[in-house]
Amino acid sequence: MLSTTVSQLQIFPLKSAAPLNLQEAVVEQRGLQADRRWAIFDSSMQVITARDHPKLLKLITSFDKGCYHLSYEDQHMALETDETSTSEELMLFMYPVCGLSALERINEWLSKFLRIPCKLYFMSEQQRRPVLSKHGGQPNDYLNFADQAPILLVSSSSVDDLNLRLDKAVSQANFRPNIVVNHPVPYAEDHWKMIKIGSVLFEVIQACERCVFVTIDPHTHKKNPQQEPLRTLTQYRKGNKGGVNFGVHLVPRSLGKLHIGDPLEIIDQTSIVTEQTEK
Repeated sequence: MLSTTVSQLQIFPLKSAAPLNLQEAVVEQRGLQADRRWAIFDSSMQVITARDHPKLLKLITSFDKGCYHLSYEDQHMALETDETSTSEELMLFMYPVCGLSALERINEWLSKFLRIPCKLYFMSEQQRRPVLSKHGGQPNDYLNFADQAPILLVSSSSVDDLNLRLDKAVSQANFRPNIVVNHPVPYAEDHWKMIKIGSVLFEVIQACERCVFVTIDPHTHKKNPQQEPLRTLTQYRKGNKGGVNFGVHLVPRSLGKLHIGDPLEIIDQTSIVTEQTEK
């Protein structure tokens, strides 16, 4: 069997914006360094995502001189918190979170960009959001503004298998993973429990339930009128809880660095998707 290696690493410093591709990534307790440390919230303190505002995908993230930047067309803005801000209570869907407000000029820029009143928030090291036990979290497991877990892994062979069932192919970009691996067997990740990538140990805590986000074309930023690939996934990737699964969530069990080309070693296998429909 061919060896499994990392083919892509990416982070999303701003939740729902475009990814930042990396050659190496630092693994911290709450996921890949800088991943989803920033998120935008509306006037009711509810998170704003590309599910409802696909325009967010047009925001490009870069890193320069020790600071992350957003750009759109010829406009650029550094991501900076207001040093006078204090922790504020926010809502990430139905879950309370906390964050520090960005500088007002950034909030004004984003409000103009989205055409709605909104503010950008940063989750600092002091603001600890636990991974819920229902998602496989244990004490001292934390995440930033990601939905449920610190890290998402997708296998390119699973994407290839899905594309055999679609009239129009999609890419891994539809699924917004942090780590893409090239394991030769589609959906093998369903059965991993503990894995080692390079020198870093990870626990696979759950399958990732997919939503309408995967129907948004990462290049045109438009929703697929046939709701693909979600409609096709629904036909053969329903898990035992009724959700449509694709990819797996990880929690780091050691810290270190990941690199493109790092080998993946399967330490323990225990199916986390126990009642998948026929493939």
